[in-house]
Parts: sequence; C-alpha cells; structure tokens
Amino acid sequence: MIRIEPEDIRRKGRVPKNGSFFFTIFQTFMSGPPRDGQPPPCFGEYPPDFFDFIIIDECHRGGANDEGNWRGILEYFSPAVQLGLTATPKRRDNVDTYAYFGEPVYVYSLKEGINDGFLTPFRVKQIQTTLDYYVYTPDDIVIEGEIEVGKQYDESHFNHQIEIREREKKRVQIFLGTANPWNQRHALRDLERDPVEAHGTRTPSRHPVKGVARSR
Repeated sequence: MIRIEPEDIRRKGRVPKNGSFFFTIFQTFMSGPPRDGQPPPCFGEYPPDFFDFIIIDECHRGGANDEGNWRGILEYFSPAVQLGLTATPKRRDNVDTYAYFGEPVYVYSLKEGINDGFLTPFRVKQIQTTLDYYVYTPDDIVIEGEIEVGKQYDESHFNHQIEIREREKKRVQIFLGTANPWNQRHALRDLERDPVEAHGTRTPSRHPVKGVARSR
C-alpha cells in the first residue's frame, strides 16, 4: 500500500510504482519535479494502463473550475475501471460529473442512512436577523482587507467576502435559544471564546468588518 506524496516525489525525482494499492489527491497528481523550469503533472509518469481500478472520492468536484485538469487525469487513465463516489449528487455543479460517469449504479439515500442509524435526523431552522444585507458607511471600522464602497453585501457574501463578527454572534445566540439546556451550556462556553469558530461557521474572509449594525 503506497501513498503518493509530493515531498517523496521531489526527494526521489520519480513517482512510486512498487505497490499494489495507491492513494493520492488531485493536487499531488498535478505536481511533479521541475523540468525545464516547469513543474509538470506527475500522473503522466505512470503508463495510462498502470492502474486496473480507480476509486474517485468526492467525484462531484469534477464540476469545479479545475474541471479540465480533473477530467484530463481520468481520461488519461481511461483503460482502468473508474468508480466515482459522492455524497452530494444533487448539487448544481454536478452536471458535468454525471456527463462523465453517467447515472449512478448504486444510491444510498440520506433517509436510508438515518433509518439505518448511521446519520442523525435533522430539522431546518431558518434564522433572520436585522442585518441581512450590509452597505459600508464611513463610520464603520474595517479591521482588515479592503471593502467596496457602495456595494450591497448580502447572504451570499457573508463569511466569504466579508465577515461581521457581531452578526455571527447574534445568529449563534438565536440558534442556541432553540437548543435544549444541555446543549446551551456546552455551546455557551465556546461562544465566549469564539462565537463563529466554535460553531463551525467561520470561513476564510477577505473583508472582515467590525462594529456594524444596520437594520432592514
């Protein structure tokens, strides 16, 4: 069993071939030791028929922006039997994945996973705050990054292009108000430390903003 790793490839100057099972990720296959000043994709060092069976986890990512490279790897190893796995078959960016793999040969639904005891049932709780959109004003404080003056930021921008810490804290507090007492006590300890990170809502932000409160 061999794990194909970039550091190992750089150190040895070649890809490993002395194994029966190989594990790697897309980014590793797209990197390789410099040749003529360029890092060529290392998957080309394997003959197209080197692998007999390839399992592609998270295969829905083939619909992302790097689809050309992702698809190129699979097409290069086309002599192999290829099995794509995904837990998000209904995502809008899956269209191209279905075009490549075709219709699923086996489906294990969310409902089946819940009924079999592998997944936890859930309920959707919609939360609305007084800050569903934001437009920068001169009295607002920008902690880091740059903000576009006059632009209206909405839900699609929050925690991706802009972060308003007070907004996230309020949303967490509203959510905790619907939770049972044990969960509230457990979560409130983390809330004091980091109201966003503690509850898994933080994502990389280019435009963090502090001290804003605008009503609709």
